[in-house]
This record gives sequence, structure tokens and C-alpha cells, in this order.
Amino acid sequence: MQTAVARRPSKQLQRVLCLALAANVWIEGPGSCSAVAFLARGRSLKEREGAIAEQAKEDECRKQREQEEEERQKQREQEEREAKRVEREQEKKTQREKEEQEREARERLRVLEEEALAKKRHELKRPLNRFEMRRERRRVRSAFSGGVELPGMQDFPEQLRPEVKAQLDDAVRFFSETMRVPAVLLASSALGSLFIPGWAMDKEENPSRMFRTLRRFYFLLTVATFCLELTAVLVTSNAHAQLLELGRAGLTLEPTSLDLIMTYLEFDYLCCSMSFMGGVIAFMLATLCRMLAVFRYSRTLRVPQEQRLSAAMASMLVATLLWWVHLINVRLTEFDNLGEMALRLMRLLLARLLLSQLGPVGISAVASFAVSTCLAVRAVFVEDPIPATTESEPVVPKHVA
Repeated sequence: MQTAVARRPSKQLQRVLCLALAANVWIEGPGSCSAVAFLARGRSLKEREGAIAEQAKEDECRKQREQEEEERQKQREQEEREAKRVEREQEKKTQREKEEQEREARERLRVLEEEALAKKRHELKRPLNRFEMRRERRRVRSAFSGGVELPGMQDFPEQLRPEVKAQLDDAVRFFSETMRVPAVLLASSALGSLFIPGWAMDKEENPSRMFRTLRRFYFLLTVATFCLELTAVLVTSNAHAQLLELGRAGLTLEPTSLDLIMTYLEFDYLCCSMSFMGGVIAFMLATLCRMLAVFRYSRTLRVPQEQRLSAAMASMLVATLLWWVHLINVRLTEFDNLGEMALRLMRLLLARLLLSQLGPVGISAVASFAVSTCLAVRAVFVEDPIPATTESEPVVPKHVA
């Protein structure tokens, strides 16, 4: 209403203004300043009213634009909320489809694992332990996924406890540091002694029977040292790999690291220990045979035979060997002596043989070892027949005849 009045003054107001202006002009004259000022005030009032009207118009337009902008902003926010809602629904749908596929894959994998375990039990004809079961499951999973680890299919998703990990590291160091390096050194020394015979061992012109027997023992014991020490090296590598396989969160803490080894790797521990000690004993006996053959029964040496010296050196070697066996018996805590340890290894080997755990290669190895032992005994105590040599008559030249 105020905007309409400002734009169009009423006729009554116009009439009052005209009468006031005429009175002023009649009183003071046509050129009076009051009339000019009055007219100027009238013009400024009209301009002010026009500015107010213009400002009101601009305010109204601005409010209208703000309302339109607010409506567009609300519409955009609503569209964004709708888009987010659709995106969340799509993500949930994709997640449900993925979970469904994983569930179906796990179900198929479970069926394949059960079939593989049943087949393995049928082949071995005995129940499987947990390590064999995990190995078979891992093989099936690897073939199922192409070697890629499936999410949520870990046997032990939890981390290994620090105390169990420390015990496992001690067991690894036992195999790596106590027997592996000495076994390599002894095997290399035996290999050199085998292909480079000892002094006077290959230069005896007329060897006695005892010399020949000692020489055979020397070569057989040297070969035995080489084979046993390399077997110890191989078993330590296998034990190391199996200890890494034991590195799972399901591994329990044992009283000592040796208890951990005897619980999970008794056969490997016995094989490694007996191979290493058997190689050491064979190496000492080979050295004894070589020393007796050279210094006691050799006939080719220019120096006389040293019977007392050979007896002293032989007794020294035998005493050292016996002392080593005593130290081993003192060290052993899980067995009474070295003989019981060897007997335990034979029992475990026989049990594996009866349970068909050795396989064709293992059975062939045991049979070959038995045959080689019989041949070694025969080679030592039964001499090969010396082929008869026929001496041809000397040819006499005709002019001499």
C-alpha cells in the first residue's frame, strides 16, 4: 500500500500543494527563494519516493531470486541424497552377490577338501594327523584358486605368540648351527680322502693280508662318512623346512625347544643326530685303519715299522672315540644312551615301513642299504680271486740261436 501511494499521490494532496505554492508566490513574489526551495523540496521528495520504490522493487527481485536459488539447492540436495541412496543399495547388492559367490566357492572347496582327505586316508590306510590334513587342504586350495590365497580360508588367521616364535627360532638354530656346518666339513674331507689315497696306501708292492683288510676298511669307512654326513645335511634342511611349516598360531608352547623338536620332529631329529654321529665315528675309524696300515703293517716303507707308535696312536684314537660317545650319552636327556637312540630310530623306521609310509623310493633305499652292507662285509672278509697270469717264453733271436 505504501508503494502504491508513493507512486501516485492522491488528488487531494496535489490540490493542497498547489494552493500552498500559490499562497507563497502571492505573499513573497514570483521569484522568492522560498518558492524555489519549496519546488526543490517537492522534486527531491519525488526522487526519494522513486528511489524507495526502486529499492523496494530490487528487494522484491532479490528475495524472489533467493527463493528460487533455495529451491534449486533443495532440489540438488534431494537429487544427491537419492543418488547416494541408489549407490548404497547398489554396493549392498554387489556385496551380497560377492558374499554369495564366496559362500558357494567355499562350499565347493569344502567338498573338494573332504574328497581329497578321504582319498589320502584310503591311500595311507590310516587316519591323518593335523599336519597332513592341513597339507592336503592347502594343496586343494592352491589348485582351486590357482595359487592365490582365498580370503577367509586361512587355517590360523591369528598371529604367532612371541614366546612360541622364540622357541621355534631356537629349534631352527639347533639344526642349522650345531650339525650342519661340521657335517659339510667332514663330508668334504672324506671326499678328498676317498679320491686321494693316504700316504703309502697305494704304493704297497707286496701287501700283507692285514694291510689289505685295513685298506678295505679305510675306503668303506670313508665312503660311509661321506654318505652319512651328507645325509645329516639333507635332514637338517628338511627339518628346517618342517619347522617353518610348524610356524602357525595353532602351535602350542612346549617346556623346552628340544621338547618341541621331539614332539613334532622326532624321526628327523633321530636321523640327523645318528647320521652325524655315525659319520664322525666312521671318520675316526677310517683314520685308525689308515694309521695302522701305514705304520704297523706296511712293508714298503723305508723306515722300520713303528709298532709302539702305532699302538699309542691307535689307543689315543680309541680313547677319544669312547670319550665322545660318553659325552653324547651325558648330553642326551630324552634317551639313556646312544644305543637306545639308535634302537629308537630303527623302531620308528620299522613302524613307517609297516604302515607303508616310506613309499617305493624309501623301500628301495632300505633294500639297497641292506644289500650294500652285505657286499661290504663280503668285500672285507672275502678276498677276490687273483687272476692267474701266464708268463710267455722269451723270444730268442735266430742269430743268437
